[in-house]
Amino acid sequence: MRSLGLRELNISVDDFHMVFLRKFSGLNNAIDAVRAALDLGLTVVVGTVKVVGSEITTAHLREVFKDVEDKVFFQEDFATPIDRAAVLRPLVPRYKLSEIKGGCPHVGTLSVHPDGSVAICCGHAAMPNTDYGRFFVIGNVINEDLRTIINRFYRNAFAWYLFARGGPQSLLAKLNPDEEIANICEACYLLVTRYRDSLVKLSLRKKELFKALLSNGGDIGDLL
Repeated sequence: MRSLGLRELNISVDDFHMVFLRKFSGLNNAIDAVRAALDLGLTVVVGTVKVVGSEITTAHLREVFKDVEDKVFFQEDFATPIDRAAVLRPLVPRYKLSEIKGGCPHVGTLSVHPDGSVAICCGHAAMPNTDYGRFFVIGNVINEDLRTIINRFYRNAFAWYLFARGGPQSLLAKLNPDEEIANICEACYLLVTRYRDSLVKLSLRKKELFKALLSNGGDIGDLL
């Protein structure tokens, strides 16, 4: 689990956040925050979410922060078209499930949310304040010890599959190989919304799940 503490400042700067930034001083607001954070010795990450045709991209922000570019980390990704952002689906690249390889690297980066909920990852789909996000919640630090929650994560067969056995896109492909997604977060979102009944039935077969995961030839998909 990643702990930012007081060592790192993450700032989101993109077309979507500019709607709010313009109410103050626009990009100057972000520029002042970045420079102040650097003066305090913090690591600074500027994150940008974009769609096709976005005006603000990492390339643009590198120019904006050119005097401190070598001291700032930039992250850029296309918007994840889930929940309210589903309207953006036509504006982000779509991929066949077979085009996205490997397990999900975000699983195991446990996220602690304002209400104390702990989710199995830090992805967009694992938002505990939504109906679909509750599927990823494994505990609450207000009611129990964090170590207990972490140990519960280690016994979560579904989480292990997402991390080590092909990721959510692989499981989604077994349910509907014709689905297309923008990224693995959308794959998880579809699993716990459109295919929720199948996933719930699968989660009830815990012993068989672990047996399939631990065997060389076994596959969780065979239990669907």
